[in-house]
Formats: sequence, structure tokens, C-alpha cells
Amino acid sequence: MDIEEADEFRRRVAAIPEPYQCCFDTWMRDYVGPLDRAPAAKLAEAREVLLEVEKYFGRFGDREKREK
Repeated sequence: MDIEEADEFRRRVAAIPEPYQCCFDTWMRDYVGPLDRAPAAKLAEAREVLLEVEKYFGRFGDREKREK
């Protein structure tokens, strides 16, 4: 993962609400490791997990807006 991709990934993780952000950060540190040295398979898995988390919070946010 190059520097720009890693920065974008970190920005997206920072946008996850707490306490989920802390859990994701811990999982990244313990399972994936440093982004610049992580194996391709683990990076791919991390991208998929992040995408699913973003989808969940996107749907949650949309539902919250509809209820107002």
C-alpha cells in the first residue's frame, strides 16, 4: 500500500464512530500490522471489513435521517 492509499485508509478508519473505531484500530494493529508492510491478503481483508463497517454506518445514518 502506498503512502496516499494508507493515508486515505487511515482517514476512513478515523471516520468510524467510537467505540467501533477503537476496536477496528486494535484489530488492524494485531491482525493486519503496519499498512506499509502488511501482506496483500490481509490488506484485502481489511479493505473488505472497512467497507462493510462503512456500509453499516451509512445505512444507520440514512435511517436516522428518515426518522427525523
